[in-house]
Amino acid sequence: MSSEIAEAIIDQYVRNGWRLRRVLAEDTGKPPFADDEVPIAAASFDGLWFSRKRHDGAETWELRRLFGTPFALLAVVSDDASETEMDEVLAEVERKMAETSIKASGKNKFA
Repeated sequence: MSSEIAEAIIDQYVRNGWRLRRVLAEDTGKPPFADDEVPIAAASFDGLWFSRKRHDGAETWELRRLFGTPFALLAVVSDDASETEMDEVLAEVERKMAETSIKASGKNKFA
C-alpha cells in the first residue's frame, strides 16, 4: 500500500466525518501518513481504525484494511462502555479482519 493511497483513504473518511484513531501494521514502524497523535499497533495485517459519533451517543468504529480488495468491518460501541469493553469489541473485529485477510491475496506493506 503506497502512502499516497493510504492518505487518499484517510482524506475520504475525514471528509465524511470520520476520525483516524489507530493504525494497525505488520511493521510497527511509523508509516509516513500517520501523525504523532495516532497510536500504531502491531497486527497481522495493515489497517486503519476510524470512528465517529452516532446520533444516539454511541460511537461507530470502522476498520479498513489497506491491501487487496477494499474491505471494512464495523463495530458500534455504546457511550457507556468502559475502555476495557471497547477494547474487547475492537479486538474481536480485528480477529475477524485477520481471518478474512488470510484469505485475501496481494498483501502489501506501507510504501
